Amino acid sequence: MSEEKLIENNRNEVLTEMEFNAAKEAVAYGCIKYADLSSTRTNDYIFSHKRMLNITGNTAAYLLYAYARIRSIARNAGVNRETLVQKLKDQNGVVACEHQAEIKLAKQILKFSETLLSVLDSFYLHLVSVLLRILNYLFLIFSAL
Repeated sequence: MSEEKLIENNRNEVLTEMEFNAAKEAVAYGCIKYADLSSTRTNDYIFSHKRMLNITGNTAAYLLYAYARIRSIARNAGVNRETLVQKLKDQNGVVACEHQAEIKLAKQILKFSETLLSVLDSFYLHLVSVLLRILNYLFLIFSAL
């Protein structure tokens, strides 16, 4: 199924055969691992390839798609990690947020360490997936500005 999704997204046309096979395996394992980690440990879950590989909802495939989209936006804008780090240094680590969507996204990003501490205390690993899902949603709203 991960192979079908990669072909559907034309990845077989831009990757070598070895890269394609590695991507296929990484997506498949990632989807299964994410399904495990995104489920509340106190609830049962049903193993479903179809649900795990869905590109909408709370799945690794959806987050991988969102990550690829974010990277594409950054690449098209000519932004890279070094540029961002330098800009933060130039501004003494201060980021000015002008729009409500930026403020909401920034506040959610700041909850990352709090979420990790909560996971360590409660062993509810699914809280990380909840945070990622919210961050993705807020980024989509932010990027539409």
